Amino acid sequence: MGDVNKRSQAILRMPVDMVDAYMTLHDGDRSDVLLFVPPTEDLSRMLQEGDAFLAVMRDAAMCFVARTAIACLRVAIERAPKLEEDFPAEEQRVKVTLRNGGVIEGVMKWIPFAARGRTGDHLNSDSPLLVITSGEHAHLIVKSHIAMVREA
Repeated sequence: MGDVNKRSQAILRMPVDMVDAYMTLHDGDRSDVLLFVPPTEDLSRMLQEGDAFLAVMRDAAMCFVARTAIACLRVAIERAPKLEEDFPAEEQRVKVTLRNGGVIEGVMKWIPFAARGRTGDHLNSDSPLLVITSGEHAHLIVKSHIAMVREA
């Protein structure tokens, strides 16, 4: 690998939080994974933006998963994207059916824009993700992998 003293730049390692998650892929494959999340990074941004592949630990091995193949990540509720507390939020209990047949039940919360507070308005918003909370978990669901959302 060459002498470190002869490098043009120092090798820097960015600190990351190791986040336990349960990942569901587009084909229904499910597994426990370990995500490497920079401390200031929002998990939803990490899922939506960045390079084509996301590095995760799966079955004690480093894996690179295509972001477009990820249908859902279930994480501890503390890791879920936060809503602005200063604004009134809408809340709806839902049952989400993924294209792969998986079903997720929980509560969907969002801050409506203007007079667009209906469930359908939120589902059709520009955001590529839905966040569904259930107990002590949050499900970050990629909208393009959803087949149906039923209000409960």
